[in-house]
Order: sequence, then structure tokens, then C-alpha cells
Amino acid sequence: MSDYSQVHLAGLALPLTAATDNSLLQDADPALYWFTQWCKGVIQIHCGPRWDAEVTRTGLPALVGSVVKSTAAIDPVPYWQQANYPLPLLAVYRVGSRFSSATMTWTRRGALWELDYVLPPLSASQLERLSPFRAAIEAALYDRTTHDADPNVLDGQRLSDLMQTESIRVLDTETAYTVLQVAQRTPGTTVEHTLFPLLHMKFEVAERRLPDTYPSITGVDTTVSTPGGLTIAQVENNFPWP
Repeated sequence: MSDYSQVHLAGLALPLTAATDNSLLQDADPALYWFTQWCKGVIQIHCGPRWDAEVTRTGLPALVGSVVKSTAAIDPVPYWQQANYPLPLLAVYRVGSRFSSATMTWTRRGALWELDYVLPPLSASQLERLSPFRAAIEAALYDRTTHDADPNVLDGQRLSDLMQTESIRVLDTETAYTVLQVAQRTPGTTVEHTLFPLLHMKFEVAERRLPDTYPSITGVDTTVSTPGGLTIAQVENNFPWP
């Protein structure tokens, strides 16, 4: 089969099949899918137990066991009211790409991804208790991304292996308060804004185009000649090595 008969970019393989066993996100954008699952696992491992304790103390028992309640692969803000996401929400989505080539078969997509971790609306006292989680989650995601793995998440697999990417790095982060809902009680009078505390992070991801297949090498037979005329015959290497 020709090297160009299929498209392999990071973990993506085109053409897509008609099988629907996996979600479309997992098949059409596996790097984003696995990164989202990995981030969810990092947050649960490093913040989940303390989250349960703090939301109980804060009088929000419905949030126990839900440091990440839902995930999304799109920018949630434009669709906030119609989507009605369960909170806290972890959204990871693509913003843009830049393509470059080192050789004809070594092409790269430099992608910009953004992450939003959105908390539910909170009172001032509730936010006082729960806001530090944003700093903790930021630190956990930065550290684990830098180390390319977490031993307690997805069996400790390397993030770059899961995503099949060359690299990923954190660009910058922001803790903010986003107005995601606007309610107008009476037309022309009172306007109420609902604030949703969030953590916003930006990532740069290098995704390499991979060839369709690599040749399968089962062994090498050769001879080695020295300048003095001595010949060493039948040198054999068998793959894979023990």
C-alpha cells in the first residue's frame, strides 16, 4: 500500500470507517480526546478527595464526587444557555493550527488548544473556600504535562504516546470570572449577570504526520570485511532483540 494512500496525523487515521463503536471525537481527533481524558484523570487524582471534603464543608453536598462533572470538546461559552452543561465542566478545544514541513514525509501541525475548567455559580463565602482549587488544578496540569505522564492516570502511560504527538506545552493560564448567563427580569429594567469562576489555560501541541506503514524488519544477514582482508561471515541480527 502506498505511503500516501491514507492520512495519518498523530493518532488520526483517514479515511474514517463507518464503525461507531467509539465516539467521533475519539476517532476523528484522538489527540484531543485522550488529552481531555488524561486531564480529567489528573484533576480527579490530585484534587478529588479534598474537593469532596470541601464541598461538604461548604454546604454543597450535591457536588461530592464531581470535581469534573462533564467534559466538552468545544468552546462552551457561545452555547452555554442551550447546552446546559453539568458543572464543574472541563472543556478542551481547538483554536487554530499552523502547518510546517521538515521533509516531504515529515510534516507537522502546530495546534493551539484551550482549556476551561468552569465552576458553578458560587456565593462569596463559597468561592472563598473553593477558589484555591483553580490554582491547584493549574499546578497539577502544568507539572504533569511537563513530565509527560502521571503514574496514577491511565496506567501511567506517557501523554505523548496516548496522543501520538511530538510535544505539548503550557503557554499561559488565567483565573477569571466569566459572565455566561444574562437574565432580564422585566424588559427594560433589571439585568442580572451570573458569574461562573473558571480556570483558562492555553496549550501548544506539535502533531506530526506519520507514514501509512513502516517496513517490518525480521532480521539482517550480512558479512563484514576488514581492511586487512579478514572476512567475518554470516553475521546475523534477529529482531526484536531480547
